Amino acid sequence: MTSPSLFEMNGKQYQCAIELAVSIISGRWKPTIICKLFAGKHRYGELKKGIVGINHKMLAEQLKELESACHVAIKREAKCKNSRIHWLLYRYSRRSFMKLCHKVCGKSY
Repeated sequence: MTSPSLFEMNGKQYQCAIELAVSIISGRWKPTIICKLFAGKHRYGELKKGIVGINHKMLAEQLKELESACHVAIKREAKCKNSRIHWLLYRYSRRSFMKLCHKVCGKSY
């Protein structure tokens, strides 16, 4: 007897929230990007300079994947002709990742 899937995202089914969260942040660069965004909003260039070893293509790809999973947002500040674009974590994503860290590591952040 198979148990029903509790969570579904992008056509994939997951048995629990932790499995879903780990699939979202798995990989070499996503945890680092998320850690940088925990500190607050960052411009693309700031992220690229702050993450040693990541190239332009990989950073852009990882940010797009996190954005499509609804964990990161783009904030545009139209103060001048060339608007500034910042990347930031959604508030609910920040709470979810903190809860995941607490469950996995036993620490509060």
